[in-house]
Amino acid sequence: MVHSKKIFMFCIMILMVIIAGCSKEEKKENDTSAKAKDSYTVKHAMGETTVNGTPKKVVVLT
Repeated sequence: MVHSKKIFMFCIMILMVIIAGCSKEEKKENDTSAKAKDSYTVKHAMGETTVNGTPKKVVVLT
């Protein structure tokens, strides 16, 4: 009886920790950095290139 009571209390404590962890609200980040710059210039060996928007694929050759 004592052993099952300890297991029951342990399960209740674990359940309380899980529920407390799930109740925290997520922080919402502002997209001001993404909206602030629509294009930027990249300097490279062949000159400069203006990149508009967010690049979908990036290739780096070294």
